[in-house]
Amino acid sequence: MTTKKKAKRPAATPLDGIFHYAERGGSFSGELVAGITMAVLSVCGMFMNMQLVATLFVTPYTESSSQQIAANGEVYALVWLMSMLVAFVGTLVMGLVARRPFVQVTSLSLSCVLVSTVSLNSGLTYYNMLAIVFVANVLYLVVCALPQLRSLVLAALPRPVRLALPAAAGLLMAWIAAQLSGLFSTKGVIPDYGTAANLGTGSVQTSAMTHITGFSFLTDIYHPQMLLSAIAVVLAVAVYLVARRRQTDPCGKALVWGTVFFLVATVLACGVNWKNFNVALSFLWARLWMIGSEDAMQAHVSAAFASLSIGKVFTQGFDFSGFTGNGGNLASVLASGVLSYVLMFVYDADASISAVCAETGEGLLDEKAEAMPLLVNAGTNVVAALVGASPVAIGKESVAGAKDGARSGLSAVVASVVLLVSAFVWVIPTIFATVTSYGISFNMYGHYGATLQLLSQCSFSVADAVMMCVGLSMAARACTIDVSDVAEAAPFVVTVAATVLLTNIAAGAAAGTVAYALVNLQASRSRKGQPKSRLVERVGGIQTLVWAIVSCVVLLAIAL
Repeated sequence: MTTKKKAKRPAATPLDGIFHYAERGGSFSGELVAGITMAVLSVCGMFMNMQLVATLFVTPYTESSSQQIAANGEVYALVWLMSMLVAFVGTLVMGLVARRPFVQVTSLSLSCVLVSTVSLNSGLTYYNMLAIVFVANVLYLVVCALPQLRSLVLAALPRPVRLALPAAAGLLMAWIAAQLSGLFSTKGVIPDYGTAANLGTGSVQTSAMTHITGFSFLTDIYHPQMLLSAIAVVLAVAVYLVARRRQTDPCGKALVWGTVFFLVATVLACGVNWKNFNVALSFLWARLWMIGSEDAMQAHVSAAFASLSIGKVFTQGFDFSGFTGNGGNLASVLASGVLSYVLMFVYDADASISAVCAETGEGLLDEKAEAMPLLVNAGTNVVAALVGASPVAIGKESVAGAKDGARSGLSAVVASVVLLVSAFVWVIPTIFATVTSYGISFNMYGHYGATLQLLSQCSFSVADAVMMCVGLSMAARACTIDVSDVAEAAPFVVTVAATVLLTNIAAGAAAGTVAYALVNLQASRSRKGQPKSRLVERVGGIQTLVWAIVSCVVLLAIAL
């Protein structure tokens, strides 16, 4: 008896024949809209990342001459251009090769770890850290290329810890985004890494909690621009919740409606009674100045390319004389840095991939399917270090895209096009920026570099509110453990808490693994009437014991 072969469904469009979004429940319009949403959120996040990284290179405003202001502007332009071009290439390759709806962007949390490490170690430079990141990414590439190693690194994690990674990454992002949105400030409660006041001054504070705070809603509530921004945030969250309930593009709708309200309300505040409202239209003119003046991004492109020196990671990065001259232990910082960064990259990427797959209904990808996105991410990171850019991650903006209908690499390709345009023209910051300080004064007559430097105080409250919602959603979806089972609940909670408190997902996974081993050890001791087993069996097996020891090394390295 012969069976008839089922006819293959023809592709809805030629692009569907390449990316297969229809069979994953997607549509061309959904891929297009989700790709744009991912890109807008990515640009807003990378703008904040530019502000953070540039603090290592700029001269404080109070010490700046007009020439130095122009030089500072070039620093911002160079950091922005290189970060955006790396994101463009990485996202495009992700879409065309891995064919998955993932954007690759410079990560604020990864950059916070990098910058704080530079600040905490006397004599250690930014390029020294990039050299360590470069070595870590070569190893990351090897781990991703070899199935046995990749399986070892991921499978070595106890089940509750790996389940906790998306929740940990989501809560960390929500925590940072909530502060950036400007609804509240933790100043005076938790030490700040950088604030709206010092992001562009070159003054860097350091602490275990590396994050950024916006304006304080409590102190600035009576200034209309601050109040309108806060209302826009609340509106964006409300639109997100309603749209999510109706399952209709929650991230894109929240982003659009929150921004439209802020811009329209600001114009109306100016038109109704600008003197009493203390809001001037120069706030809006300054946005246009970002695109069309002699200080606009495109005016700096040639200078940025001219100052680019590919390979500084080799010419300067591996010169640790300043660090060793101040008594630093080179072997220790290399070993601990490489180990923690490799684990950070693997775990952060796994968390993002798992969260996107949960949104698309695919569940966990098998090892073969997950290998390609990890390889692309590792390869992009190697290139980023070579051109002096900060590490890139599979952005949590990908989760926002998945919520809005992204199902294939087509959405990543669409996002990459928007990223390429944004590398040269600040269209997205012009439209979506709010500000963290109403004391910002744009030079409307043009001063080469001044506008770029002043832009270091811009923020994106509505976009941050959307990402806060996405992060909380990631955390809520990942909470599938049995809370009554201490062996599962304790490592899960420890992983999430340590990740948020240390802003380091590798540290969170390490703490969770140690907690898992200790809980198992304690449980074995409490069993009465049973013969005593070996230590290996009591902690959960040889794999758990080895990884618990590695985790202790990681935690010790971070603590020191």
